[in-house]
Amino acid sequence: MANVTDCRGHERTASRLLANVPEDVLRWLEVNLHGNGGVIRISPLPGFGNENFLVITQDGRKFALRRYLRTDRCGIEAALMTRLMTSEIPVPEIIALDARGDAGGRPLMLRHFTEGFTASDVVHQERPDEVSSIGEDMGTTLAAIGRIVFDRVGFFSGPDLVPAPDERLANLPLFMDDCIGHMIEGETLTSNERRRLVNMIDSYTPLMRMEAGGVLVHADFSLTNIIVGPDKGRWHVRSVLDWEFSFSGSSLYDVGSVLRRRDILPVSFIEHFLRGYTESGGYLPSSRKDLLVILDLSSLVVECLTRRQGNPFFGEEVNFVRRRLLH
Repeated sequence: MANVTDCRGHERTASRLLANVPEDVLRWLEVNLHGNGGVIRISPLPGFGNENFLVITQDGRKFALRRYLRTDRCGIEAALMTRLMTSEIPVPEIIALDARGDAGGRPLMLRHFTEGFTASDVVHQERPDEVSSIGEDMGTTLAAIGRIVFDRVGFFSGPDLVPAPDERLANLPLFMDDCIGHMIEGETLTSNERRRLVNMIDSYTPLMRMEAGGVLVHADFSLTNIIVGPDKGRWHVRSVLDWEFSFSGSSLYDVGSVLRRRDILPVSFIEHFLRGYTESGGYLPSSRKDLLVILDLSSLVVECLTRRQGNPFFGEEVNFVRRRLLH
């Protein structure tokens, strides 16, 4: 039985302290980490939609365990991360995988734990040198993600990472009209507001597409999913996490996700992020006015495409963008 230590320093069995880590999952961990001396501690990590845990072994090594609760995209995320391991995009190495959920009834992924800080934690401290270097490296990383090209737009239907045709992306205004009508939580969207938003999407859709095919879209490229750390006087991206909602589309969806809350981001972060992105080959519309509208629309689209039911932040984020677009 794996042991964990609670906040008072008392050892308890993992099944008592962490009810969401079943016995069969603990046995799976022990089997896959046996060479590291076995598991000595398990503690929860932040995250929504799945269960995430920090696992520490007898020899002091750290791993991250993900137990998928609401999606069947474990195999897709694992295949994508494995492909990216040979690229310039930093992703954590996968140690063990149970994509079918044979061990614990739910799919499992065990990967190396990346030491560092979330970009969100560092950027909002507003230390100029750290903010600038993180922004630039995030932009460079996103441009690298956008260099992975697919034959068409769509969502990956399996671990072969072949995008399946998707009517939502093929007819974006129609899809967004339906989504907008249902997504505003706690607020009423008037018919005029709805029509204005859909008309904007219809007008700007051509600028949101770069080519007939698509490029890799992370779909949740936010500061909370980027692990950063210092190296030789500069801060760099150490790992990009949470690829389960990725699809083939336009990189502008990810740019929009980063800058969704640009009103509260340091100006130096925004400037260096866009500089790193464009200087590394990332695409942006030439018109500043078009850019700001497209980033908000792209953010709105990706929220609709990948939204998780019950996500407490969904309504807040969407309403934030909605008010900026309409007022």
